[in-house]
Amino acid sequence: DMDPHRYLSNIAGDKYVYTDDNQVGFYKRKTTASGEREFVEVSPNKIQVGDIMEMHISFTAVLLK
Repeated sequence: DMDPHRYLSNIAGDKYVYTDDNQVGFYKRKTTASGEREFVEVSPNKIQVGDIMEMHISFTAVLLK
């Protein structure tokens, strides 16, 4: 669940629509034998303390009339 404590849906209130269409993906960058970089999807439990992470996030709010 993307919003287990309902923070986002509470902020949305009656003015905005909050949907569960949000997606979270976890990827590991690997270098192939030929030196090319690729991203492979991994389970979030593969992330460990000390791992270097990069995060991208975006939000879109649409005002209801």
